[in-house]
Amino acid sequence: MIYVTDTHPLLWFLLKDKKLSKEAKELFEMAESGRLTIIVPPIVLLELMYVLEKASLMEKFNEIIEELEGVSNYEIFPLDLDVVKIVSKIQSIRELHDRIIVATSKVLDCKLITKDEKVTESKEVECIW
Repeated sequence: MIYVTDTHPLLWFLLKDKKLSKEAKELFEMAESGRLTIIVPPIVLLELMYVLEKASLMEKFNEIIEELEGVSNYEIFPLDLDVVKIVSKIQSIRELHDRIIVATSKVLDCKLITKDEKVTESKEVECIW
């Protein structure tokens, strides 16, 4: 199985934050044990970088990148023309970053791990939280 992740669920999993839902945590654990794949859109990595940079935790960002590179069940999916075409058609979500993440999920026809209420309410993709 394949899932796409939003920024905060990935960050919360990697930081072992209690904000992560039980179901989302189980999906990330399954990816780490090789039982499923989690797709990480590049915009998610850039948002992670931004959040950690603001918190003066760039060394943590570098650790996260190394960790993602070392786990075969996390894949970085490119921001390609197919994603851009779908982004241009998503009108129910205003935030561009969220539209890119949702479009990636649509291109791959898979569920999105997110807590974002606006994304969930849009019904553009099936969301897991």
